[in-house]
Amino acid sequence: MDVVTGKMNLRVFWRKWIMEYVSTNTTSVLVNGRQTDEFNLKEVCAKMNLYLNFSERLNIMLNETIKADMFSGYKIYEGNAVCISHLEFVIFTLTLILGEKSWPNIKTL
Repeated sequence: MDVVTGKMNLRVFWRKWIMEYVSTNTTSVLVNGRQTDEFNLKEVCAKMNLYLNFSERLNIMLNETIKADMFSGYKIYEGNAVCISHLEFVIFTLTLILGEKSWPNIKTL
């Protein structure tokens, strides 16, 4: 959180204030109209940071395999070379890896 607020060029005073708020407060949310148990905001931020790090590394890895011609994505338009290799859904923590049906793709994965 501090790194992100630092990249946003927030002054140290505001960065400390945000970190203190996130570190000491608990909250709950409504799910289908029912209130959940309270949870610590700092723990949620840490888990999101872990997920985002994993997600970014997976993205880099898949892009590098495509550049090295080890994996070829699903081509939508042949002429325009539009190719989709993976889609990420943050809400479901799900990554779909899309590619041609080929043995090299299966071996790479």
